[in-house]
Amino acid sequence: MQAATPCTQAVAPCTLTAAVLSTPGVEHEDDEMRAEADGQNEGDSMSTGSMRRLLTQQLGAEAFSAAHARLRNVAEEEDDDSLVRDIQQILGPGKLDMLPIILKLIFQEEQGE
Repeated sequence: MQAATPCTQAVAPCTLTAAVLSTPGVEHEDDEMRAEADGQNEGDSMSTGSMRRLLTQQLGAEAFSAAHARLRNVAEEEDDDSLVRDIQQILGPGKLDMLPIILKLIFQEEQGE
């Protein structure tokens, strides 16, 4: 059995994000909200609590919990294609643009912020 490792160590977040967001039919509606969550608005950054609330509101509690758990428990030698398929299935094509915020939340949680 493979040991689970945090997503940021097992899969490069920008690689996963690029793979998932390159899916046809994905809409990117709220650039300002994502920019704030990504910390691109004049150096401001959302707290982990704010990101959790935003993600729960945008994705629904069940989809957010499933995606968060799946990304936190990435096996070190896991197939990237399998992970991408799982995340696409959990979030659906209309919500894949929230992936960078989920990854940032996980990173901040691991850093103890």
